[in-house]
Amino acid sequence: VFDFVEIPLYLRYMVFESKLDVEFVGGVSAGMVVGNNAYIDNQYGMQKIGKTRDISTVNLAGTMGLGFSYALGSNFSLGLEPRVSYYLNSINKNPDVDFRPYRIGVYTGLYYSF
Repeated sequence: VFDFVEIPLYLRYMVFESKLDVEFVGGVSAGMVVGNNAYIDNQYGMQKIGKTRDISTVNLAGTMGLGFSYALGSNFSLGLEPRVSYYLNSINKNPDVDFRPYRIGVYTGLYYSF
């Protein structure tokens, strides 16, 4: 089980602007591992047995997606943003293991602009 803090740097490019805005989203994010725990599930329940070795503490991921924003009024809008992220480096420092996970997500929100 890994816990990490992600710091994104994204750029947005407006493709279409009206009541429904469409934009391209892309950039990079740095994920810093702040927790690394290994567990085993046996007859005594879930037990912590240590840490996973050779895990990189800082990982870079590239992200791209589309952003849709629907105006609800003069300052409020509803957003929907499907994104794909792919790790640019292996999350394992061992040279024999090259593991670069990807993530697909749909992010939503209510935006207020001033």
